[in-house]
Amino acid sequence: MSDDGKQAAGALATISAVSRAVSRSLDLDEVLAIFAREMESRLGIPSGAIFIHDGQSETFRLGWGEPDDLKAVTPYLGPRSGGDSSPVLADRRVAARAFTWSSIAAIPLVTRRRQHGVVVIGTRAPGGFSPRDLEIYRTIGRDVAIAIENARLFAEVSRSNQRLQDLSRELIDVQERERRYLGLELHDQIGQMLTGLKLIIESARNGGDVRTRLEDAERIVADLMQRIRALAVELRPPMLDDAGLVAALACHVQTLSAQSGLAIDFRHAVDRPARPEIQIAAFRIAQEALTNAARHARAANISLRVWTTAGTLLLQIADDGAGFDPAEPTAGAGLRGIRERAALIGGTVSIESSRGSGTRIIVEIPL
Repeated sequence: MSDDGKQAAGALATISAVSRAVSRSLDLDEVLAIFAREMESRLGIPSGAIFIHDGQSETFRLGWGEPDDLKAVTPYLGPRSGGDSSPVLADRRVAARAFTWSSIAAIPLVTRRRQHGVVVIGTRAPGGFSPRDLEIYRTIGRDVAIAIENARLFAEVSRSNQRLQDLSRELIDVQERERRYLGLELHDQIGQMLTGLKLIIESARNGGDVRTRLEDAERIVADLMQRIRALAVELRPPMLDDAGLVAALACHVQTLSAQSGLAIDFRHAVDRPARPEIQIAAFRIAQEALTNAARHARAANISLRVWTTAGTLLLQIADDGAGFDPAEPTAGAGLRGIRERAALIGGTVSIESSRGSGTRIIVEIPL
C-alpha cells in the first residue's frame, strides 16, 4: 500500500473510532466529554474549547489543555453560516494573540437540521494544521454534531414524557377536585334540601297544616331546581353548544359581575368557529382566571379579551389588583389548572404580574 493509501486508511480509522466513541452516549455533557478526550488522546490536539449554541449564540461548555487562550481569540475567527461545516483557520495575527500557538482552527458542529456549536483547537507544532488534518476534523465535527443532535432530541423526548406524566397527574387531581366539589354540593346543599322536603311531607301526613306544608315544599322544590340548573351549567354551560364560546363567556361575565359587584370589561373579535374541545377549554380557562381575579386580586377593574388570528385563538385576562410573583410555589392551584388545560390542547400560557401592579394572563390556543 502506498504512503497516501496508508495515511487515508489511518485517517478513516481515526474518524471511525472517534465517531463510535461519541455515539455511545445520549447525554450531551457526556458526549462533549468523550469528544474532548478523543481529540486530546487520539488526535493529539493539546488544547481546545467547545462552544454549544444555546439558541442565540455559542456558549462555552467544555475545554481541555489551555482553553482560556482559545476562548480569548474565538471572537476573531468570525461568524459561521448555518450550513457551512468547513473549518476556519485563523489568521496568523489572530494566532499571535494566543501567545505561542502556531495555528488555531474553528470547526463548526453542523448537521442538516441546525448549527449546534463550534470547537476551537490550537497547536504549537511547527507547520500548524495541514489540509488533511482539517478534512479529518471537519468529518469528525459532522459526526459529533449528529451525536449532539441525538442527545438533544433524546433530552427533548425525555422532557416531553415527563411532561405527559405531570399532565396525567394534574388531570387526575383536577378530576378529583371536581368530584369532591360535586360530592359536597350534593351532600351539603341538595341533600339537605331533600331532607327538609321529606320532613315537610311527613309533617303533612301526620296531620299538619297541609296547605302551609305544600307552600313550603313548593319553595324548596323551586330552590332545588335552581341549584341543580346552576350545577349543570357549571359542569358544562349549554350555551357553549347552543350559541358558542363568545355568548357563553358573555353570560358568565354578566353573572360574575352581578355576584361580585366588579366591573368586567368584555371585548371580542372572534371570526371563526373552534372545535368543541377548544371552546370548553377556553371557557374553563377564562372562568378560572376571572374567578381568581374576582376572589383574590382585590381588583377594581377586570378585563377579558378574546380574539382570533390566523389559526390561533387568544385570550387575555387582566386586572388592576394586588398582583403576585408568578415564580413563587404558592402561586396557586388555579394557575396550574390554567396551564394544564391549555397544554392539553396544545396551547401556551404567559403570565405577567408583580406585587402591586396587577396581573395579565395571555393564552394562545392553536385552532
